[in-house]
Amino acid sequence: MGTCKECGEFLGGSASIKDYRDHFKICPAKNPEWICTDKDAKQYCKVISKTEFEFKERGTNKVINLNEYSSEKTEEEISGHYNSLAQLKEYCNNDEEEINLVIAECIFENNFAPPR
Repeated sequence: MGTCKECGEFLGGSASIKDYRDHFKICPAKNPEWICTDKDAKQYCKVISKTEFEFKERGTNKVINLNEYSSEKTEEEISGHYNSLAQLKEYCNNDEEEINLVIAECIFENNFAPPR
């Protein structure tokens, strides 16, 4: 008990039926469009477009649209994780899709994710 039979993720020793139902909505084995972006926090992301991402983490849902953030705000949002946008680009091998996903994840974690 406490482990998803589809993907093997540990849901907690006393996982309730609600925990299982919530997980099955985003289980990567059942819904391959959801990407696990932080296993410890049970954070998942679905790519909607090149600049729009939906995040789910422990009951919190938020769509992040990067077009709503200026380059200055983007730099501010990633500053807790990367020294600069250039460093992030290097980390992601200049892969635009990966860069955008990481920026969106930083925005989600900084502003909308439940406290850890």
